[in-house]
Amino acid sequence: MGFDLYGEEPIQNEFKHQERWDELASMSYDEREEKGLSDEYYTLMSKYENINPGAYFRNNVWWWRPLWGFVCEHCEDILTNKDMNGGCYNDAYVISRRKAEAIAKRLEDVIETEETKMWIKEHMDNLEQAKRNNKQVEAELEELKKLVEVETGNPDIYPAIYPDKFKKKYDEIYDKRDWASSYPFHKDNVIAFINFARQSGGFSIC
Repeated sequence: MGFDLYGEEPIQNEFKHQERWDELASMSYDEREEKGLSDEYYTLMSKYENINPGAYFRNNVWWWRPLWGFVCEHCEDILTNKDMNGGCYNDAYVISRRKAEAIAKRLEDVIETEETKMWIKEHMDNLEQAKRNNKQVEAELEELKKLVEVETGNPDIYPAIYPDKFKKKYDEIYDKRDWASSYPFHKDNVIAFINFARQSGGFSIC
């Protein structure tokens, strides 16, 4: 699952393969596959999106959540509560051109500040701590699995069919997982989003 953002009226920068790109983009997936043009299509798509960053931006859910949280934290005077909530779902919510440009400017202003560097460091420290915690959780779950196999004589047993006393223990251990380990954050992703927002002409969040 991910979040796909589409520019509403993206700036069209000069693209020397525009005619060929338009031709391939107009074909259906099946037509491109049948004619052996899929590799060329995806190669040109990558080049087109690099030259026209306002057309499309994508993050999987793990990258998007902290990025959008960062946007909301620094743009609370630009975005309404409805806007902020809209960025949490794949409902094609639209951020206007004016707001998109304001977001880009604000993030560009704050990305190199000491406050943001500390924000990123704290986020990454929490992520690494969560990874260490989860490594210990996995070790405890593995030890429990070995115990259950011995007790039941079933080497193929899995948590859903553990005997009740072991299932309860499994749940207790599993609940110690820290999901912060799943949400990375990096300045380069913010910069890519800035470039997208600035040239998007407003964008929909799908």
